[in-house]
Amino acid sequence: MKRIALFVVILAASLAQGQSLKETTDFIHDFVDAHGSFGDENWRESFHVTFNGCSMTVVDNRKDVSCSRPENKSVCSGDKVMTYVLTASTNLKELEPTVEADQIPTYGGYWVEPTTKNDRPLVSTHTVTPFGPVVDKDTKLSVGVSSPWAAKRVAKALNHAVTLCGGKASAF
Repeated sequence: MKRIALFVVILAASLAQGQSLKETTDFIHDFVDAHGSFGDENWRESFHVTFNGCSMTVVDNRKDVSCSRPENKSVCSGDKVMTYVLTASTNLKELEPTVEADQIPTYGGYWVEPTTKNDRPLVSTHTVTPFGPVVDKDTKLSVGVSSPWAAKRVAKALNHAVTLCGGKASAF
């Protein structure tokens, strides 16, 4: 009987803890793959998020299709579609666990943009553009999804993952 009671206590404690880091990051990865493509008349974007423990990498495959529109023909030269690949990486413990989801669309998508504690430039970025690569540091990551509902779910999961990795909100 004592063993059964101990098992019930351990099971209840594990359920109260919520999702594990792997379950949370797997959810974010799969959910963004399913909901991270969108666009408007000028842009097409597709997001992909990967994790290695608490390390997070976001890849944004972005296409500028504005020059493929007939009304822009007179101001465009060269390629009708320009492709950009933006990659950003950081450790989840460096992020604030206070991520919120945008509820107003920008470029046809809804954004989740976790920031670093105290706005420190701890996000490594690498962008491949038609004009050459750009390497930099930033204070935030950007993940785009196709609906406000999807943005809320990604924000909630990211907050949980940041907390599991030891991320804490800045004091001020």
